[in-house]
Amino acid sequence: MPSTLSALFEHNLWANLGLLGACRPATPDQLAHEVPGSYGPPAATLLHMLSGEQSYVWRLNGEEREDRLQSDHPWPGVDALMEHGRWSGERLIALAVTLQPEDAVRMYDDETGRHMNASVVLVQAISHSAHHRSQVMTALSSQGIIFPEFDGWEWGEATAAVHTRS
Repeated sequence: MPSTLSALFEHNLWANLGLLGACRPATPDQLAHEVPGSYGPPAATLLHMLSGEQSYVWRLNGEEREDRLQSDHPWPGVDALMEHGRWSGERLIALAVTLQPEDAVRMYDDETGRHMNASVVLVQAISHSAHHRSQVMTALSSQGIIFPEFDGWEWGEATAAVHTRS
């Protein structure tokens, strides 16, 4: 059953895929352009953002892709990142519906036995993606690439969650 929390992750998936789609016309030089104060060049930032999402899925339910992204991997291209982003985004939506905030989940892949509440990972997933989407948009818009809005208002319009009452 959908929930208000799952709507946040539906927006996150929509915004991530929209951002990736808007990056299609970017040249390799534009994707390598670094803006001071950001994580890094847009290509590295997108790879980091989506590899992070995959790690959140692993922390929450132990599921991992065989071809899991790593931040230090070479640029796989927009289409590959969209597939990875769809995979992790859909799982985060499902987990947002089924997990309880206090459910204990993995903190690290080691023997410390440390765990944290699922709510920490879910909050981090939303915060992390929003932060890095903004950095990518800044780096590429400073080079003339125009992006649509990916805010909640636009998502509401795109998904018919904004409507006229009859």
